[in-house]
Amino acid sequence: MPIRSGRGHCCVKLRCSLTTGAEPFPRDYGSGQANGVPWYISNAYRQHEHQVSGSSGYVALLQSGTIMPMFTGIVQATGQVVTVTPSLVGRYLTIDRSTWQPVGGYMPARGDSICISGVCLTITELDQATLSFDVVPETLDKTTLGQLTRSALVNLEPAVLANQPLSGHFMQGHVDGVGQIVGRDEDTPRLCICPPAELMDWIIPKGSIAVDGVSLTIAKVGPETFEIALIPTTLGLTTLVQVRVGDRVNLECDILAKTLVHALRQQQRSDVSIELLREAGFIDD
Repeated sequence: MPIRSGRGHCCVKLRCSLTTGAEPFPRDYGSGQANGVPWYISNAYRQHEHQVSGSSGYVALLQSGTIMPMFTGIVQATGQVVTVTPSLVGRYLTIDRSTWQPVGGYMPARGDSICISGVCLTITELDQATLSFDVVPETLDKTTLGQLTRSALVNLEPAVLANQPLSGHFMQGHVDGVGQIVGRDEDTPRLCICPPAELMDWIIPKGSIAVDGVSLTIAKVGPETFEIALIPTTLGLTTLVQVRVGDRVNLECDILAKTLVHALRQQQRSDVSIELLREAGFIDD
């Protein structure tokens, strides 16, 4: 089944028919026997074909950078920071994941991508109780991971598989900015967040946004702030239950909104005009 993207193409050949009701991907993703294939294939390999089958194919693509992990903001559990220590590349972060029971039989493996409170990180080491990650200075500076201390809670979500329901919205784990909680209504309950000013063009009423890795619907947009409503399930499964006024949160805006705004801005900068098109014969008077 070819998946085409822009100029050229990138193909993922599947060994089953999607029209027969057959399972499109193995369910024991991450078991070391047969892995599923994440949704998004990087444009860097658009002009190459890869035969993806089982764990060896998936791991090879992931480690080569061909596959860009995608998330949907459906947090599966919270983990507790065990240690944060300086390292040669920034900091070494270890998280207790003993209370996390991954959905669909997924078992984390070294090299897998995990969304940690909205930030895509790669597992460098793991055991039955913990996951460890290298966090580089850029990530520490541009996200709230730089302020993590021992015992802090973080949201956990593995990369989405193509055979999973996409219950939230597409996320990359690339934080656009850090916002601040400026209001919390316990009765509703709602959060009012002030994002960096440059993010406001991407924040639209009824649109989607990821707050600390949680997919949420934007309930209200003001000149400098936006509001989100929190349901009991979100409060029960994520760290948003504990955020208070003054706290900082990671924000990732909807990739569709960002792409549209970027395209419109590029079009506005273009030298192409109605007059130029008319002179070139593309438009009749």
